[in-house]
Amino acid sequence: MMKTYTVRFRCKAHLPDGDSVTESDYELKLDAENLEDVYTRLDDFLEDWEDGASIPLNAPGGEIAIETLEILNPEGEVLY
Repeated sequence: MMKTYTVRFRCKAHLPDGDSVTESDYELKLDAENLEDVYTRLDDFLEDWEDGASIPLNAPGGEIAIETLEILNPEGEVLY
């Protein structure tokens, strides 16, 4: 049975000039059967998310680093 899990993460964007840093909070809703299924679906979105993933930006040398990540079950309890 599918349930809706919430993934919350805080990101820090580093622009190539080295001076600009922006922090943002994001929330992603995932429909999954269980926590293991959530992990699999996260792998589709974010490479190496368990080991400090970063997302490349459309700018040379820029990236968004994931600082923190939480996975909540449908009842709002933090699982990871």
